[in-house]
Amino acid sequence: MPGSKILAPLIAIAAVMLVASVSLAAVLISGDGDDDAGSSSKAAVVATPTAEPTAVPATPTAQSGTVIPEALRSRFDALPEKLRSEILDQLDKGLLRVQQLDQVIRGYEQRNAGVRVGSVVEADADSLRLEVYTTGEDVEVAINADTVITRGPTRITAADLRNDEMVMVISRDNGATAFGIEALGVQRP
Repeated sequence: MPGSKILAPLIAIAAVMLVASVSLAAVLISGDGDDDAGSSSKAAVVATPTAEPTAVPATPTAQSGTVIPEALRSRFDALPEKLRSEILDQLDKGLLRVQQLDQVIRGYEQRNAGVRVGSVVEADADSLRLEVYTTGEDVEVAINADTVITRGPTRITAADLRNDEMVMVISRDNGATAFGIEALGVQRP
C-alpha cells in the first residue's frame, strides 16, 4: 500500500507528541499556577530525582521482621495496638513504606476527635463507649441532656443504641461530650 510508508512515521510522531504533552501537563500541574520563571524552576525541581534519605538506625519490631526507625519508635509505640498491628501488616505486605510511616503517625496525632465513627461497645444514660474504626481505640464519650441521639429521622435514647451498631459521634469539646449521635442502624463492617 502506498500510504503505509507514511503511516508508520506518523504514528511514531504522534506517540512522541503524546508523551511530550503528558510530560508537559505533569510539569504544569506540579507548578503553583504562576506563569513566571519561578514556577518553571519549581516544576523542574519537582521532576528532578532526589537522593535517598540517609539511613536512620532502626530496630525490628517484636511482631514482625519490619524495621521501625528509632526516630519514630516512641511515636509508633504510642499508637493504639490495633493501629500498630495494621501498620505492621501493611509494611510487611509492601503496601506502606517506612518512609511513609511518619505521615501515618502524624495523621493519627492530628486526628479530629470532634467527629468519630465507630461501633457501640456500651451505652447508658450518661455515657457511650465506642470502638473507633480508624484507630481501634476504645473511647468513652459523655452524654448529657443536650445530646441529640437519632436513628434516621427518629429521635432515640442511649438505651436504644445496640451493641456493635455503627454510630457517628459529634462533639464540640474535642471528643469529651457528645453533642449529637447518629445511629446508622447497621452492624459494624
